[in-house]
Amino acid sequence: MMHTYETYIIDTIENTDLHLYLYRSSLSETKGNVLYLHGGGLVYGSARDMPASYIEQITAAGYNFLALEYPLAPEVKLDTIFTSVKSGIHWFAANATIKLGLDHSDYILFGRSAGAYLAVNAALRTDQKPQALWLFYGYHTLREATFQVPSRHYLQFPRVDERLVKQLIKSHPLADGPKETRYALYIHYRQTGKWIADLVPAGNKPITYSLTKADLETLPPTFLAASTNDPDVPYRLSKTMAAAIPDALLETIESDEHDFDRTTTETIGKAVYAKALSWLAERL
Repeated sequence: MMHTYETYIIDTIENTDLHLYLYRSSLSETKGNVLYLHGGGLVYGSARDMPASYIEQITAAGYNFLALEYPLAPEVKLDTIFTSVKSGIHWFAANATIKLGLDHSDYILFGRSAGAYLAVNAALRTDQKPQALWLFYGYHTLREATFQVPSRHYLQFPRVDERLVKQLIKSHPLADGPKETRYALYIHYRQTGKWIADLVPAGNKPITYSLTKADLETLPPTFLAASTNDPDVPYRLSKTMAAAIPDALLETIESDEHDFDRTTTETIGKAVYAKALSWLAERL
């Protein structure tokens, strides 16, 4: 059964509205709020991409689930995306009790893939610090060598023509980029090795948008999950984060799938979410 959700406009960028989608827990006494940032290489994806069964797990455990939209690249650059995520968290903190009717504005920040990258950066930069982080198959740095050269994995896909890329890029910001169309844009970036170069604003370097070991050491308690043979984002990046974050648990999945929780028919996804919720109950 799909949870109903409430929609709120939290910001507007060049006539493009950014939304927050609130899925309320049905429990009379809630335990907290999970703020979610979707993945998609920062160029595609939707804030409403979370499978219903996982939302049900989270809300049944007593947590409200809130999904934040952010503008996508390359229509905007990474500095704008960072600012948008930070503003979205600030909007939530300011409106949680009065406008949304929640018990409090404490939150757990949850990101998958590129959303996990945004989550660690937001946790470092925002004044409204999260109680904890969930980082699923994420990364903390753009200095990763495999991000900046043609990807062997994506070179196995049919080549994406430059003319198609030009058609996909819009003249205005997007907050929702269907995988059916925008995924080709991500494949192109990974095939050409231009992904990071097109994300970073002119005159900046990837290091500006990367966390150091010292940065990771300041992060709150963190639950990480990643596949050992992830073909998209190296598993060792999750290991690096887990080793540096003071209170961290890394759940390792023996798989060659990047987003191991994409299919809910398999038991692994639900089992990992159950572990994440148990871990959260111990921490909070």
